[in-house]
Amino acid sequence: MQCKTCGYRLWNLVSRVCPECNAPFVPSDFEFLPNSVQFGCPHCNQTYYGTGENGELQPPAFECVQCRQHIHMNEMILLPAPGVEEDETRLVSPWAERKKIGRFRAWFKMIGGALFAPGQLINKVPIEDPLRQAFHFCTISSWVAVMGIFLFPALMGLFIGASASGGGGSLLVGLGAGLVVGLLGVGFALVLFVAVWGALTQALLHVFGAPTAGIRRTYQALCYSSGANAISGIPFVGYWAGIPWWVVSAIIMVKDGQRVSGFKASVAVLALPLFSIAGVVGFYVWLFMSMASGTGIFSGMGSLDTQLMASTINFYADANQGRSPDHGASLIVQGYLDAGNFVSSTLSNTTTGTIPIGTTNLQAFEELSAEEQQQVLEAEIASWPPATIAYRIGDFVFIDPGTDHSNRDAGLWDLVGCMDPDQNAPGARTPYVHVGKVDGTISAFPIGAFPSELVAQNLLRRESGLPTLPDPLTIRQGSRIAAGTDVDDSATELNNED
Repeated sequence: MQCKTCGYRLWNLVSRVCPECNAPFVPSDFEFLPNSVQFGCPHCNQTYYGTGENGELQPPAFECVQCRQHIHMNEMILLPAPGVEEDETRLVSPWAERKKIGRFRAWFKMIGGALFAPGQLINKVPIEDPLRQAFHFCTISSWVAVMGIFLFPALMGLFIGASASGGGGSLLVGLGAGLVVGLLGVGFALVLFVAVWGALTQALLHVFGAPTAGIRRTYQALCYSSGANAISGIPFVGYWAGIPWWVVSAIIMVKDGQRVSGFKASVAVLALPLFSIAGVVGFYVWLFMSMASGTGIFSGMGSLDTQLMASTINFYADANQGRSPDHGASLIVQGYLDAGNFVSSTLSNTTTGTIPIGTTNLQAFEELSAEEQQQVLEAEIASWPPATIAYRIGDFVFIDPGTDHSNRDAGLWDLVGCMDPDQNAPGARTPYVHVGKVDGTISAFPIGAFPSELVAQNLLRRESGLPTLPDPLTIRQGSRIAAGTDVDDSATELNNED
């Protein structure tokens, strides 16, 4: 029997106050193994043995058989029964006995306690128990929860997808292994969250002047209450109850473990979860606003689109003696890209049905056979003016079609990622222009800085003996810009608006 505040041994004491920390106690605060503790009458030292379920006297109050004084269990002097070691008197948590009763059985007993009797469970955990034992339990419970929430649905989706597409089992195994590794990492992150959670909870309890035990007790409460979250491991449905149940169990365990009021325990425990929820909500609000304005992380989406297109042009050139495609849509004919890749992923209003390709549109073009697609492209290229240097397909302007990459300066532009000005209002477009270069790299420029970048590019083109490039932002769908062509700058004015 040890003080729940400081761990001092409370055996053989008449006083009901801990000599070490002055914390009050009564024997009924503790649970013992039946018949492991002797209770001595404070008047005559007559001994009795606790035979109740929790090792307490039954009944707790009675008349002493020797001195005839009326006594109560909480007045009596306690000692381990003869031949019983101190460690053998106390009820211990199932997790502490996992080597005796088996890990699975101990784990399931802990889950039951966290779900239905969290106050009793924390009282079975000695304050001096090592924290690594508590975090060990929390880690296992967190893995089970994460696997149920994410792994099983993901593996089911992979299996269905592989079956539908006739994919091999090796792909499924590889992706499944990657998922397992990733989700184990998520489980560890959840344990790290508990570490931060415990520190903040303890700090708030100190602000209230409330904790009667140290931070070890707080961590024990949070870690062992995580057993309630294990029901999140029930695929598809468990997560609706798992985390809320964990939080409620944690509040009860902190309340009983730290001997504080339910209100103080609730405020301290709920602080980080509520802050996290507010952070997630704020993130999604910011995400939505970024999507709407094309700023933040979505300013880089155009970079990803342009990087894909620039890399694909390089792949095509490598497979065709260094020559870039005569027409961007050749990348569809050769199976490098889909029609959707010619539309920016940054909330562009451009659709494949609004992109003209010869006498059809890109959506219908993709549905043609490869032979029909090639016929359409040949007819369109034949209609282009001589020395065409730029043309638009969707949200990309392609530059110098059919040129030899091996003889070009690496800094020359192959394409410019900029949304179709006829389909996208200024407020719906990203305020960045992304350019893909001959060497496959890309650069992103604010629209306001793009004119000076265009001047620098034309200086490089002049040094390379190439004609001056007009402003790509002014090039519209269906336009084929030949060397020396003047382009209306109305689109530039649109692109420079905020």
